[in-house]
Amino acid sequence: MPKKILVSTDFSPSADRILAVAIDMAERTDACVEIIHVRSPGRTAFAFPLDVTDQGATARELHHAEQALARRAHRVQAAGVTVTTRLLVGSPGETNPFGPRPRAAELVVLGAAESAA
Repeated sequence: MPKKILVSTDFSPSADRILAVAIDMAERTDACVEIIHVRSPGRTAFAFPLDVTDQGATARELHHAEQALARRAHRVQAAGVTVTTRLLVGSPGETNPFGPRPRAAELVVLGAAESAA
């Protein structure tokens, strides 16, 4: 039986359906849920004449991501499941959701991207 279920989200409808699966599993196994979102780091763009702008993860974008995580955490709490959230900044494909020291997560729930076909 898992004690912690790790769920990564990009805030898409398919990720929300995966969260529903994780909530159901957590309810049946008395596990807690950790929801993680990875935000891409800022990229510096140079516009002529040498005007530097940040087109990446701005403070506003990070605030919106924190609010989106909080809404999903509320959904988990409403089901009676203990939940934590983490917002990471990095490349989604390369960022280690466990951080520098591995955290115990017996189950990782992932979904596949939806096809446009």
